Amino acid sequence: MENTTLELKRRREIYEFISQNSGLHQRDISRKMKIPFTSLKYHLHTLEKHGLIISRKDGKYTRYFISLEI
Repeated sequence: MENTTLELKRRREIYEFISQNSGLHQRDISRKMKIPFTSLKYHLHTLEKHGLIISRKDGKYTRYFISLEI
């Protein structure tokens, strides 16, 4: 399952970025990777749905982590 989820180049880049920049919120990831916010939101949802990343609420922000880290 993990292999097919990460087959898409953009999604794999997002996953690798989160693994190197753990705990950033969605807007930060969008800015730093220069990915449109809505496009990033879609990929984050897919990665989380397949158990590769997890999100944690931190006040008004949602922060993202690789699921094995926590």
